[in-house]
Amino acid sequence: MTIDENLTWTPHLENLKKKLTCSQGVLYRIKDSIPKSLHKTLYHSLFESHLTYGISVWGAQSHTVLHELFTLQKHCVRTLFGNHLRKQKEGTYCYCNYGESGTMLCCEKCNFWFHDECLGLTEDEVSNINIFFCAGCENRYDVSTKYVVPALPSSNGMYCYCREGESGLMIECGKCKEWFHNTCLNLSESSINQTLLYFCKECISRDTRKSLKIISIDYTKEHTKPLFKKHEILSVFNLYPYHCLLELYKILKFRTPYCIFEQFRLLPSQTGRSLTLKVPTYNLRCQKQTFTYQTLIFWNKMHKKLLKPSVVNLHQSHTSKLNLLASEVILLDYSTKIAALKSGLRKILLSTQASGGRIDWSTDNYLSNT
Repeated sequence: MTIDENLTWTPHLENLKKKLTCSQGVLYRIKDSIPKSLHKTLYHSLFESHLTYGISVWGAQSHTVLHELFTLQKHCVRTLFGNHLRKQKEGTYCYCNYGESGTMLCCEKCNFWFHDECLGLTEDEVSNINIFFCAGCENRYDVSTKYVVPALPSSNGMYCYCREGESGLMIECGKCKEWFHNTCLNLSESSINQTLLYFCKECISRDTRKSLKIISIDYTKEHTKPLFKKHEILSVFNLYPYHCLLELYKILKFRTPYCIFEQFRLLPSQTGRSLTLKVPTYNLRCQKQTFTYQTLIFWNKMHKKLLKPSVVNLHQSHTSKLNLLASEVILLDYSTKIAALKSGLRKILLSTQASGGRIDWSTDNYLSNT
């Protein structure tokens, strides 16, 4: 844990962001080498372990501060469980997602195989390739395909349909290797950036096999709310009350440490009937952004849903003396096992988190705001 001379959690949160970013890099590098059945274990051990360390102490931060951590958490979940660009069915290859057929080229970077037809290459052009890189790797890693005999540059320096010189943003045809201005193609800069493999209209019209297709990538981020729901992962907003309530219940159940247990008092009017705790008055000595204050709010809101009521049988003479109709009374106590409370709390938080819209997050998905 790291705090500064002003007793704020700013340096700790900055260090936490660095740790989470580093963990994301590790997960990205090893995820393809680990079975998918173990990806959730990797998430809990290499990412969430850092995120939840001491969260009951520093977690009472503003929504803006926690949202920065939530952004990193969503990126990690998207990396491990999302649908990636190169995700394909087993036994399929290339941009066309078809099986092995004909002459194929292997990318030296990603080790994916591509059909020569889909790349617009002839047998002579394939034999002239020394080291092949796919269009995605060329864009991502700044590499380029190496040829035995490099293609000669344009002698007159004229390009495109307009036969003008090089200017502005341009894109290369993967078949004829001609360059075209984006303005002549009526394409925006974002469309050019999203195009992995481009073929001009002349090359497409001359393609008798109809194998040439312009390949584009959609950089729109995948919605993470369905991923959190599917894999039963709590967001950082709900991890805070989850750990706070678990720690409070252990303190109340075992009265350890006693110095902290003494800070919690039952409401006098409800002693023996309920376990509602007294929330201290907010003042300079009792700040809202503390474990004690926030946990009391969570507890009074949730304990009736979490604790299993215990039934106490009363003696018949006692019931008649008190003019009671029933011979048993239902009370809330601390007899509920910690494992049962943990399971019930997790179900409630996951249900709250998944409520509302299917893909959009809202403040109603966080227990602290409901």
